[in-house]
Amino acid sequence: MALRTMAIGSIRFDETLPLYGWQEDVDLAGQLLVKGRVVSADTFQGVHRGVSKGRTPGTKLGYAQVINPVYLVKKGTMCWKKAYILILKNIIANHTRFFLAEPFIDRRGRAKGNWIGLWHILNGKLDPQEINRIK
Repeated sequence: MALRTMAIGSIRFDETLPLYGWQEDVDLAGQLLVKGRVVSADTFQGVHRGVSKGRTPGTKLGYAQVINPVYLVKKGTMCWKKAYILILKNIIANHTRFFLAEPFIDRRGRAKGNWIGLWHILNGKLDPQEINRIK
């Protein structure tokens, strides 16, 4: 992602999305849409240097997979349809691969985090910072 500081002004990544900040790029784009068009260009290329062992433990990532999209909907930077599809896809992937998980993905932890996130939403606790209290 490349941005000109003159174009973004005071818009910044949301520090409420801790750790890996899952979906923070979508949030930033949503904030920028208020200022005008967001475009993509094929003339640039980048490399995502992901590693097989993620930066965020499975349970915490699973939590973020549920909480962050709902938080962004409430914030107004993601639409409900996109959030619903994103959450559902992650929950299905984590639960269908629960018993036959890839060796480099903590599906059990992610599924557990999904359930914690759903429980928090049902109980009116919609704070991405809660991820810091998960063990």
